[in-house]
Amino acid sequence: MASVDDQGNVLLGNQLLISNESTDIENTQSTGTLSSGADVMETSELDLASYGFDAILPFEPSAGQRPIDPSNGSLLKTSEVYELNSTKDFYTYSFITGNMDQTHARLAYNGTHGQVWVDADNPTMFITDDDACLIGEAFDDSIYPLITENFYTESDVNADGKIAILCFDIQDNYAIPGDAYCNGYFSPEDLYDGADSNRMEIFCMDTYPTMGNDVNNPNVSQIFVGLAHEFQHMVNFNRNEIEEKSGYMDTWLDEALSEAAGYMYQVLAESAGQDCKDVHTMRLSSYNKSDAIRNGKSLLDWNTSADNLNYALSYFFGQYLRTQVDEALGSGNGVKVFNEIITDPGNGNAAVESVIQKYIDPQLTFGEFLTNYRAAMVLKADTGSFGFNGEEAFNGISTPLYIGGTTNLAGGGAIVTAIDAPFTVPVDQGTDVSCLGIFW
Repeated sequence: MASVDDQGNVLLGNQLLISNESTDIENTQSTGTLSSGADVMETSELDLASYGFDAILPFEPSAGQRPIDPSNGSLLKTSEVYELNSTKDFYTYSFITGNMDQTHARLAYNGTHGQVWVDADNPTMFITDDDACLIGEAFDDSIYPLITENFYTESDVNADGKIAILCFDIQDNYAIPGDAYCNGYFSPEDLYDGADSNRMEIFCMDTYPTMGNDVNNPNVSQIFVGLAHEFQHMVNFNRNEIEEKSGYMDTWLDEALSEAAGYMYQVLAESAGQDCKDVHTMRLSSYNKSDAIRNGKSLLDWNTSADNLNYALSYFFGQYLRTQVDEALGSGNGVKVFNEIITDPGNGNAAVESVIQKYIDPQLTFGEFLTNYRAAMVLKADTGSFGFNGEEAFNGISTPLYIGGTTNLAGGGAIVTAIDAPFTVPVDQGTDVSCLGIFW
């Protein structure tokens, strides 16, 4: 039976988890003396570039700059009421040049909460009005209520009660399968007055290759998970930056919540027999085949852009937190755990620790929870701190084993290595480094 040994300085088990429980990603801490050359499971490095990435465009409001006030017409600079087939020029970002372009688009769907705009001049993918209707109805009927009920609500800087969804070929250097590409992005600048602002709530969603490689038959359902992902970023920004004025949520946590939003939509769609992108399998593959994760990748370190390893770690952390709360209170209890994190005054680990201590264990620290999370990624126990509340979807996790010697871990980093028990905890390990013996 899978279990752990955390008693004393001599640990039993056939594997060893070493976790840096600090939140400091700048100053690493030693694992302590380790011998190298342990046996390791065979893995092949995943071609991470074959996956798309989502983005929040960097934006820091200048001193005193506030979001657009819809009552101030001189800042809004738009009062158009858009009807079907209206056209408009949008500012859109090129990941190739790093500059803003303009995309001329037509309004192809005008719904209760969402508007779908499609490239009117040079579309790479031909999006029909029926396609636009599928996108808009998925947003209005499923994605909008899912996010606003479980996460938070959006702003409305242009006072139209709508969120624009602009579908076009995002310029991202994609040429052939295997190249990196952008699924979609949210630009906070669009909510502020500025030269490159669209002055509205808007997502930019990719058509090619996100909707497939057949330019005459786009699979629009492939952007639905991404829409949920980007919408979480938008409502998160509204709460933390616009309403609270407390700044951005830590990237690793903001992404964990957006990943959770995407997975919630996936579960909803699959239960209804509908097609969508499989974010779970994608993150599972990233995690299982990664040398970076094998070598101690930190959950908290998002210094590398478009890194699917970061997405994988954040995704599984969000699911671990959710299932631990479910187990503590009973699944289906209705606790909006992600909403509580967004509305907490803390924008990072403090917000998570508040939820942990409220629902799971009042004595459990964030750092200890990190270690338990890493152990759960190995053990997948049916119950308790070292599993995902028995949810079968997580049984496919296979943590790659570290085979090197002594190494340094950033805060939030961890390795799992094979050992010959009994194992004596090194006296030269870092102050915040924790060891667990794992019976597996």
